[in-house]
Amino acid sequence: MRDIQAMDNPERLRYFQVIDELRELGINEDLPLPQIAVFGDQSSGKSSLLEGLTGLSFPIASDLCTRFATQMVLQRTPGEKTTVKATIIPGPSSLDDDEQKKHLLDFGMEMDADELNGPKFAWLLDEAAECMGLPNSDQDLENLDKRFSDDILRIEISGPDQHHLSVVDVPGLFHNPTKYQTREDLSIIRGLIERYTTDSRTIILYVA
Repeated sequence: MRDIQAMDNPERLRYFQVIDELRELGINEDLPLPQIAVFGDQSSGKSSLLEGLTGLSFPIASDLCTRFATQMVLQRTPGEKTTVKATIIPGPSSLDDDEQKKHLLDFGMEMDADELNGPKFAWLLDEAAECMGLPNSDQDLENLDKRFSDDILRIEISGPDQHHLSVVDVPGLFHNPTKYQTREDLSIIRGLIERYTTDSRTIILYVA
């Protein structure tokens, strides 16, 4: 995991400082602070932007990170270590299936931030995809019942040097359905986009 502190420019650093100050004042208890939702077409270069915002090494060559939404929550906590915790938030399609909902809620991983390098992050995305019933990076996408999910992978990064920030990577849009990406898949992506655009605290960052 790259050190996000090394990538701060003065304007972005001031933005993070303001968020930290608001949280210290307890503002977030009464008024949720903003979250950044990153939208864009597939292969639009979102991975590089997300890496710059969060410090996570997104697997640029993999499509798995675009098959479900990933919410990255950075938070400043006391202590010396920076830790990572990954969980899954069941989406609307899973809420009426108690067995599937429990299966998703049972997903959980914790590790030191130093362990979360590029290959480890790709592995984590693979594990989350498998839990959601999605294909992993070794599977063919043809003739599969499920290629996208409205479940959300939530990654919390907590440590003394972190800024308070929430960033959501939303699956990339595609415009021409194929046998690998159907109209039903596009409907799932649009549902995720609507979920965040209707949230008043969301700041939309569109990558063209």
